Amino acid sequence: MFFPKKTETLITSLGKSKVIEILTAELKTDIPVESEEIKKKWFKGFIQNDAFEISLILKRPNNFTPVIEGLVEADEDGKTMVLVKYQLFPSSKRFLLFWTILTLLITVFFIVPYQAYWYGAISFAACFVNYVITKENFNIQVRKSRRALARLLQ
Repeated sequence: MFFPKKTETLITSLGKSKVIEILTAELKTDIPVESEEIKKKWFKGFIQNDAFEISLILKRPNNFTPVIEGLVEADEDGKTMVLVKYQLFPSSKRFLLFWTILTLLITVFFIVPYQAYWYGAISFAACFVNYVITKENFNIQVRKSRRALARLLQ
């Protein structure tokens, strides 16, 4: 609940095998190949059976880019549902948790033994601002990743 995440269900008229084929075709492998076709890939990650875990390929690093976990399921109407969950990378989660705990401990340090409420308020504000910035940047990156994924499944 503390870490930002989003879930959604994408519905496409493509068949289940076609969705998995498209996702597989758009994944960049870890094998260094200087082919122009490899450079045009959108995602990196892996697909196993009907589940996948991918992330958007970026030109510049961004700590707020989500990991996209998904499950592809066929519908009885011939449509395919892709259940998708966006969440922070584990290292970004640890970084957010570290700074949140540190700023809260600093807040307690100033308020409890020294009654320095002004410094405690500044530390707590830094904690709050850090969390808000993380959440908003994560939401921006989710929108970018969602657009790329939806474009593939059209």
